[in-house]
Amino acid sequence: TRIAIHGLIGLISGTLTAYALGFDKGLKRSGLFGYNSLLCGLAMATFFSVEKHQGYDAAVAIAVIIFSCFSSVLFIFMGKLFVPYKSPPFTLPFNMSVLMYLLATANMSRVNTGSVRVPMLPEYDAEFETTITASAFFAGCIRGVGQIFLADSIASGALVLAGIAVCSRIGATAALGGSALGSAVALASGVPGTAIEGGMYGFNASLTVTAMYMFYTPSRGAFVLATLAGIMTVLGQQSLDTLLEPYGLPFMTLPFCVITLPFVVLQGTTSLLIAVPLSSMTVPEDHLKKVQYLTEGFEFLKEALYPENAKDFRKKFSRSNKLNKSLKRISKILDAEDDKVDEIVEDEASLSSSRHSNRSKAHSISVNTPNGTTFFQQLKNKWRKKTI
Repeated sequence: TRIAIHGLIGLISGTLTAYALGFDKGLKRSGLFGYNSLLCGLAMATFFSVEKHQGYDAAVAIAVIIFSCFSSVLFIFMGKLFVPYKSPPFTLPFNMSVLMYLLATANMSRVNTGSVRVPMLPEYDAEFETTITASAFFAGCIRGVGQIFLADSIASGALVLAGIAVCSRIGATAALGGSALGSAVALASGVPGTAIEGGMYGFNASLTVTAMYMFYTPSRGAFVLATLAGIMTVLGQQSLDTLLEPYGLPFMTLPFCVITLPFVVLQGTTSLLIAVPLSSMTVPEDHLKKVQYLTEGFEFLKEALYPENAKDFRKKFSRSNKLNKSLKRISKILDAEDDKVDEIVEDEASLSSSRHSNRSKAHSISVNTPNGTTFFQQLKNKWRKKTI
């Protein structure tokens, strides 16, 4: 309860900061200023020295408010840096804010957080128990999903997974599959079995694999990319674990951020993957539908523009209802495009004579015919006659 309340404090603080500073309305409505600040509150309450302070501490609550507000500012700052590369800042604002807080507490006598773990140099010849049972491994996969929100119980992981499934079944599958992949790679590399059972090697890989299916349309290529990214996330986590161990600092979701960024920046450089722009991103199911509609639309336009293939085209779909379904969908697309063209023509017609060249350009896009119908209308009428 204490951790959840601090998370709520962080969520409210970060969101109110966005409203107070007048940040983009679309970002605020999408809750993009809330998830980093929520994680700040959860992490700072989790890392608090509970062995010395079992209850609430005013200093920690104030720190949550301050650093959660700062995470919203960092979100805008990093967004400006990464958006030209078609990538959001992910959870980097959360990681930077909490790391700054943990380092600053070394000089704060009133905030007794202490080191999250015992600072020590890495031991390359250390020996520990690496065996794990099948049930413990599966439990670790579920816990890995819950560890995204610093919850280490199976029930918490199951609830988070169920919540993702309500929004996207593909997303939930990717989250669980990513956690299982990360746990398997960690097991193969010989990490302590207790760490795998606790989900410590599942949450970063879970985030990475899910991100791959958000930024790329689900396909075989996306599966290969997600698998490689998930494996590299575990290796990156082990590297950051060694790097931060002497300072007693946690790696949190830094491995996810560091590894996912280069894979997202790949957008547009390969023909095997269909990238999803940030402005069009929803859920993987919607991305698949859009690709399907566009594919059917291109097939339809190809037949319309090249009549010599019309006979083969109609023959191919004459024994099924696929053509009629496709035409209905394409008809909706053409209606929407036709409305857009009409709006362009009306807007351009109202402009002054000084912008006559722009008006001519917009008018040429509509491709009007002598009878006043547009190109899109002709396509619809043509195919409606053919399907009667």
